This record gives sequence, C-alpha cells and structure tokens, in this order.
Amino acid sequence: MDPEEDFRHSKRQHEHINMLSFVADSEYGIPKRCLCGGRLINEVRENEAYDSLPGKRFFTCRNYEADGLHYRQPWVIGVQEELERLTKRVEEAEQSEFGTDVDKTGAVEPAKPLVFGAKRRIRRAVEAEGIPYTYVFNNCAAGLYLCTLLQFQPGLTSPPRDKVTILGDGNAKVVFNKEEDVAAYMIRAVDDPRILNQTVYISPPKNVLSMNELVALWENNIGKSLEKTYISEEEGYVIFLAVSPVVPVTILLSINHSVFVKEDQTNFTIEPTFGVEASELYPDVKYTSIEEYLSHFA
Repeated sequence: MDPEEDFRHSKRQHEHINMLSFVADSEYGIPKRCLCGGRLINEVRENEAYDSLPGKRFFTCRNYEADGLHYRQPWVIGVQEELERLTKRVEEAEQSEFGTDVDKTGAVEPAKPLVFGAKRRIRRAVEAEGIPYTYVFNNCAAGLYLCTLLQFQPGLTSPPRDKVTILGDGNAKVVFNKEEDVAAYMIRAVDDPRILNQTVYISPPKNVLSMNELVALWENNIGKSLEKTYISEEEGYVIFLAVSPVVPVTILLSINHSVFVKEDQTNFTIEPTFGVEASELYPDVKYTSIEEYLSHFA
C-alpha cells in the first residue's frame, strides 16, 4: 500500500475510534437526543434471548442501527446514572438550611449558640473555602405549626376551637410553608445558576401573616371567636425555661421566641445583593396559601 494512503487510512480509523468514544461518553445518564439528531423512544424488548445489555427497557434512537453511531441506553443504567449526576450536583451546589436565616436572627439561649451559632460557623467555613453554595430558608413548616395553630399541647392534632395562646402581642409577621411546596422550590433551585452563592427565602406573599391574622383567619373558617391569652416576651421566656430542662424542648421554644416575638423571619428587607424571594424567582410554581391549608381543618 502507498505510504501516504496508509497514513490517511490510519488517520481515518483513529478519528472513527475517537468518535465512537465520544458517542459512548455522551450516553452517560438519560440521553436527550441521539447524536444523529434522531428522537429517542422508550423501547421495550420482547425477545428473551441472551443480551449483554441488562434489563428489557431502553432509551433508543428511533433510527437505531447497530453501527455504534446511535443511542441504545439501558433504561436502568440511564436512570441510575442520572440520579448519581443529580445527587452530585445537589451536593456541590446546594448548602440547604431549613428554618430562619441564621445571619438575621436574634435568638436567645439555648438556640443561639447550639443551633444558630453552629450554623453560622458552617456558613463561614463554606464561604472561606470558596465552595459554591445556595442557602435556602423555608421558614416555618406548616405541618409543624399550622396544624395546631402553634398550640403545642399533647394529643392536639388540629387547630383549637375554644381558646388559643399567643406569644407576644401577636403582631409579628411570620412565614408558613407547606412542606411539598418547599420541595418544589428546592428542586427548581438546584440547577439555577442565577442563585449561585445567593440566599433563597421561601416567603410567598399569601403565607406571611401575624399570629393575630392567623387566628382571625381560623375564626372566620369555623365561624366562632376563640378565647385569647397573650404571653408577653418576658413571661414567655420564663415559661420557655420552666417548661422542661430537656435541651431539645427549650431549643424549640427559644426558636419560637425569636420567630413569633422578635419577628426574625420578616424584620428585614430581602435585597438583591444577598438574596431573592422564591415565589418571585419561580412564579410558575403554585404554592398552597395559609388560607387553603387551614380550610382542610375547618
């Protein structure tokens, strides 16, 4: 063979092998479209004969030919790889915190050092190392607070219909979110480059109410006025410490003090320099309002 022709042949063969390698690499995870431009279909194999590819379902190019130039990805492998990819992206891009922004709270003991202090140290370490992050704050979980209207009484599984205890003067604005809505916003935030190294506050406008407004909304739902007992900030803190010497209980109570008395979730303005509100960032996400949530208990 002519040496020049032999060289050209070797070059073409090398390029072909490289192309096959590129195709194989691009098949990682769930492929969006075949390299040839063809649409992918869900193929279900009917033949039970031996096949080196595991499973019976595939992501397959509609123009598939066994020439190494078209996709035929086993469904189980594609899904597993996609989950691994998404998990890695979450770990790299998302430093998630639930509850109140630790840099904006004036919580008292014991939550101040044991919860918020520890979280602050973690945040500063993440930022100092240059690790990409997105802080997400869901504020108050509806399943914990709204289902009993903040009345943490043993055996209580629905909002009270006779009397209610209110921390402080009841005018502090608080944010409540259904857990499923928090998950929906979290999923959207994972892949969003706009919020890299930013803070996302899940504070939809219909879910920001004071305790007085919350009680009034519930009274309207049941058509009855409740007997109200107000606990001042000073009385409340004494009660918090006297309820139980068990640290987890006092932590929860001191967190409630910071939220429902100190108004730590809403006593600041969300500025573009450090954060964004989730329902403004993702207006297409339909969230459950407090009014909707409470209507299920009426």
